[in-house]
Amino acid sequence: MSQCKVVFWDVGGTLLDYRCSLAESVRERLGRAGIDHVRISDESIAATFEDYFRDEPSWLTAGDERAASEKWAARLLPPELASSVANAADHLLWYETFYEPVDGIDDLLSDLKRRGLRQVVVSNWPPSLPRILAHHRLTEHFDAVVFSAEDGIHKPDERIYRRALASAGAAPHEAIFIGDVLEWDVEPPRRLGMRAIHFDPRRRQRTCDAYTVAKLRERLLSMLDV
Repeated sequence: MSQCKVVFWDVGGTLLDYRCSLAESVRERLGRAGIDHVRISDESIAATFEDYFRDEPSWLTAGDERAASEKWAARLLPPELASSVANAADHLLWYETFYEPVDGIDDLLSDLKRRGLRQVVVSNWPPSLPRILAHHRLTEHFDAVVFSAEDGIHKPDERIYRRALASAGAAPHEAIFIGDVLEWDVEPPRRLGMRAIHFDPRRRQRTCDAYTVAKLRERLLSMLDV
């Protein structure tokens, strides 16, 4: 077995999971903005968020993400709160507390770093990703962060995996990819010659390689030659 030099990590559903529901998170953010959200239904939050996030692939700058947030706020708030749209947009952008690290993941990342392995994030995520990782104190674990907003290339386009390999100075056979989406985090890396672990802490799939960090650690360590 070839020696592993780098572990690639997906973010959403792999490193981070939801702390609460979307509606709870949005209401928290609007509350911090001092906006009365009582008349905004959970259904409206879900529907307007879906419209908002549909355009995420086109957000390549912080300005793009801010403009999209303002459009979302304009759809979300009732007409009598139109004057609060800019304030709401600012607070909707600060979604860090919508997420929390998957239980045990920080210890595993620290262990891999002590073993001398390079670790790189590879994620479909808007421009705010570095801020999210920093908020959850994950940045220190990674040698590079490769994400779609940098150049508009999203998984499963093989170019994002090749860019990640280049950032780590590794060949495909020297890399292991960990993520929760088969079509993005397992199948494409394997086609390129990497090994991959299907990790599903949200338990959305009937089968996977690991549902818990303990099982992920066991599976990953069995694949390492360090």
